[in-house]
Amino acid sequence: MRAEVVWQAPQTHPGCHSGAMRSIEPGISRFRVWSNAPSRNDVAAPATGARSLSPCGRGLGDTLMYSFQLSRHRRANVWLDESPPAEFMASSMLTRIVKPKKIVDVSRRIAAIELYIPHGPFASYAFLGGELVHSDVDGLEVILPVSSVGVPFAPSLAKADEVRSGIPDEYAGAVFAGIERAADATGIPVRFSLRFRWAAHGLMGSSSLIFERVSGLIVQLLALPKDTSEERIVALLE
Repeated sequence: MRAEVVWQAPQTHPGCHSGAMRSIEPGISRFRVWSNAPSRNDVAAPATGARSLSPCGRGLGDTLMYSFQLSRHRRANVWLDESPPAEFMASSMLTRIVKPKKIVDVSRRIAAIELYIPHGPFASYAFLGGELVHSDVDGLEVILPVSSVGVPFAPSLAKADEVRSGIPDEYAGAVFAGIERAADATGIPVRFSLRFRWAAHGLMGSSSLIFERVSGLIVQLLALPKDTSEERIVALLE
């Protein structure tokens, strides 16, 4: 039985937190820890200053997800150095080596984002996650598995859409374009391979535009320092 465990500033681990739930306002985040352990309720404490995302005191096997309620009713789930859901079987594999104008260091190896953007009665949706590994390449090798048919992805943010795991090849060019745009604008790491192992798409809400955006965000999330704050992630997402 899976239980949603949400708590604020646990008293048993001074100086760090496993998750936090704050008022749902634009730019304020909500942390959620999925665990097989029973629910626990800790005493809430007021937040002061920038909140660090460095978790502590988590049990082995827990999966940590940072959930953000953004402005204009937009929502995002973020995973950092944690394997997200939505792993899929590929029908083919595409690769490209991207060379940056600026080289950046990375402190993380896994980053994933699920982004939901409503537009009146419609909504844009994309889920993408990648893993970074060292590789003897002159630049950043981007490895993109694509799938023609995916299985239903029930836990998606886009409840009104039919969301399936994987990424169709029609969005492959957009994923590469997002990485290339980041290479020119903010920089990317070199001598690494970035493999997109996790993805989901909506049959109605996904588009090349939103997949280009989330692929660029992946590179920026990988470059975040270990002691980054939730405010910094909100600034990226906004």
